[in-house]
Amino acid sequence: MLQAHLKKKQNVENTRVNVPNCQERLHALANAAKHGAHFTATGGHHFTSDNVFCAAEIPIRKEQIKKMEKEKKDRSAGIACTEKVKESFETGKPITGMTVQELNALLKWFHEPNPTQGRVDKKRDCLIKYWTMEKQLQFFHHGQKGKN
Repeated sequence: MLQAHLKKKQNVENTRVNVPNCQERLHALANAAKHGAHFTATGGHHFTSDNVFCAAEIPIRKEQIKKMEKEKKDRSAGIACTEKVKESFETGKPITGMTVQELNALLKWFHEPNPTQGRVDKKRDCLIKYWTMEKQLQFFHHGQKGKN
């Protein structure tokens, strides 16, 4: 005799949560896109304006958390990049004597869009351009301080 056992899948949107203001209910309401999902999440009961506002706030907070985690990752990468640049500057090598990895780290530090692409001579020219702009800005700021 042939027998089959089926597993019943349980969907978050289709779970009935009767306890008001609990996290499961709020997440079920936040994930609900249609009236039927709202009805199933509440078990047919009314839900308060607090439930509505909290359920609407959950996706916004999740987006803010993603944004903050991305910013944290970027800051951590920036710290690592700054350490590499400090090591390059401490060696005292001129730009023409730097390796490709050192040039890439410097270009990344200057927020160049694609620091790993391009020929070495183009990278050096770009760094020299950034370096002269930085020197001019320092001269300008020191000149402004002296006039005041």
